[in-house]
Amino acid sequence: MNNEFERNNKYVSERYYTNSYPNGNGYRVLLKNYGLIVTNNHVVANNPEVTIAGKTFDKTLSRVWYTDSQHDLAFLEPPADAELPEIILGDYEAMKDGDNVIAIGHPYGLNYSATQGVISKVDRIRDGEKYIQIDAAINPGNSGALL
Repeated sequence: MNNEFERNNKYVSERYYTNSYPNGNGYRVLLKNYGLIVTNNHVVANNPEVTIAGKTFDKTLSRVWYTDSQHDLAFLEPPADAELPEIILGDYEAMKDGDNVIAIGHPYGLNYSATQGVISKVDRIRDGEKYIQIDAAINPGNSGALL
């Protein structure tokens, strides 16, 4: 592993949180400037609340504010009393084919796992939706985590 990969993995592992729901668990990230935690819609599975936990706070309930099934997004209320580091969003306009990416998650119950890859195509369009195609391994348990 190279130093950049290790440094990024440590940075990210301190900034994302697990959430649990009746059918499993997933990951999510805090967008502090917006006062929201972001995850996937299928991770919250139509629940009005989910249990969340992080390295800086114990398990607590979090209200699901909004879900978008078309884009598989869900927005949660962050815990009020926890000091949470934030994730800064990348610049879509600066991405280009061949850029390195790291996918972080909890695949198959393996905490804080990371896989490295490249962007195969920045502007892949399917069914009218724009996607970023990557070759990093994404497995069950990576949902809601970071790329």
